[in-house]
Amino acid sequence: CARITHSILRFGRAGNVEVQNLDLVKFIPEVVTMVQKKAHLSNIALHVNIGAAKLLVHADPGRLQQVLLNLFNNAIYAVQEANDGRAGEIHLSCVQEQSGRVKIQIADNGIGISPENQKLIFTPFFTTKPPGSGTGLGLSVCHGIVDSMNGVLDFVSVRGEGTTFSISLPRVSSN
Repeated sequence: CARITHSILRFGRAGNVEVQNLDLVKFIPEVVTMVQKKAHLSNIALHVNIGAAKLLVHADPGRLQQVLLNLFNNAIYAVQEANDGRAGEIHLSCVQEQSGRVKIQIADNGIGISPENQKLIFTPFFTTKPPGSGTGLGLSVCHGIVDSMNGVLDFVSVRGEGTTFSISLPRVSSN
């Protein structure tokens, strides 16, 4: 099983890696447009808070897009599952941290992740979705992609209140 898992994860990282300096202030809104319609059709308000100053990171745009889309799709799914009468919301923010890193956060007011599942969230093939709805590879592949960019993918979650995923990446000087 371990050998198969590592092969699948290697496949997820395979392909042409085109690392470049990427301005998140321009890049993130392009990714958001890809999920706006889905969020709207799901009756979920999508809020974006990104400053105007350049936020450069050294990353592969295709892989970072894959990570963000996966996090957005998971957030939409979690909000849909909540179904408790609250207005569905997803908030994306992107800020420069004091440490010289850039933090991207995607927060939802969905069902949240139970404490027992939080321990397994980045484990390959772990999913809380019903059969046929998820492979359980999305977050483990995302974790590997962010790690390969010298970044950190982390989360906080409260069952019944929502989840916030954070991506912290090294900032590149714009000089």
